[in-house]
Amino acid sequence: MNEASILVKVEHQNLIQLLGYCIDGTKVYLIYDFPLDATLAGLIYGNFFLSKFVSLSVLNLILSEFHTDKCLIRHLHVFVDRICNLLDWDKRYKILLGVARALVYLHKHAPIRIIHLDVKPANILLDESYNPRLSGFGVAVTTSETDCVSLDNVFGTVGYIAPGCLTSLRCSTKADVYSFGVLIFETVTGKRIRHLSYLALDKHLGFANYLLDADIIDPRIDADSVLMKKCIDIGILCVQPAEHRPTMEKVVEMLLGTMSSNIGMSKMRPWMINQPTSFSEMYQSPTIDLEDYDESAVEEFISELCPR
Repeated sequence: MNEASILVKVEHQNLIQLLGYCIDGTKVYLIYDFPLDATLAGLIYGNFFLSKFVSLSVLNLILSEFHTDKCLIRHLHVFVDRICNLLDWDKRYKILLGVARALVYLHKHAPIRIIHLDVKPANILLDESYNPRLSGFGVAVTTSETDCVSLDNVFGTVGYIAPGCLTSLRCSTKADVYSFGVLIFETVTGKRIRHLSYLALDKHLGFANYLLDADIIDPRIDADSVLMKKCIDIGILCVQPAEHRPTMEKVVEMLLGTMSSNIGMSKMRPWMINQPTSFSEMYQSPTIDLEDYDESAVEEFISELCPR
């Protein structure tokens, strides 16, 4: 009932809306007002039919394919690719911006301050126009103006949980910022975090440069590399140690700047160059060496991404 108790208090165009609930013995059913068409996870990972959410429009499309080709299984991978190819860069950007705005609302403008704690592609529902709705409030917590809450246990999904939450059992809205950074990486690459963990990072290259040069950007995306790199840079800022992460409000400003401003390639800072040797190391390490960290450089870097 945690999800229901939170959703009845919030309302935003990028949040799933709760109409009511039904209790049947020990089972609780939540009723949502949302014309579901897919999840972000289903589209970027290609496991479209493994999702627990499949709309009538999708089922009709499957049936039409079956009528034209009785060997549907033989051509299933072609069908999945065709569905996934619909998610071009403009749609991915629209989804990221919508989720970011939803988090700004939860962190700053909702009647109660909410930390979602489970931001991931599987919890981002999409309608037929690819408008995102953030769902999955089962482990969300409310907090006061102090913006920090103590947890008895850490819930959520491994890979998206901020390292600080795991080690201290305390979290703030910056935990959602971290998860959003991971979301950016997965949305851009089209790969799950665990599939990225084998990639060794060249210490002589900036992290964002590596993502582009290593050719792991989702090939289904047709976008300018400078634009893509800016989005990756924002993701990198989001997964910094909590005290150095931007707020979601600042993230929205940077995303808008990415699309509306002609910003040159960002300067690679020392704190971006000296990265762990793998994604898994970055996500599992409780601390990052900040010996060369330059806070003024971070502020300058953020200002480059924000609209002028």
